[in-house]
Amino acid sequence: MKRYGSFIDGQSSGSGALAEIRDPQSSQPAYEAWIGGESEVEQTTAAAARAFRETAQLSRAARSVMLGRAAAAIERGAEELAETVRIEAGKPI
Repeated sequence: MKRYGSFIDGQSSGSGALAEIRDPQSSQPAYEAWIGGESEVEQTTAAAARAFRETAQLSRAARSVMLGRAAAAIERGAEELAETVRIEAGKPI
């Protein structure tokens, strides 16, 4: 079974409580996910504020390159992302 954690400040994190996520259509376990707590929220908030300040200093061209890389990463993982959303929503693709 796959196990998903948080992605905080460029690093994968697997801390907090582990929750079993079930497919609503089949009621079968689909994957496990780490449920972060207060510490993870604080880390994430600080990382987001820092990233905002840093990217605000970049040129439009540099931000465009960064967004292009993010879009390419989403496209590479599109099937897995779609399946994860399908499981969470309990609806067919």
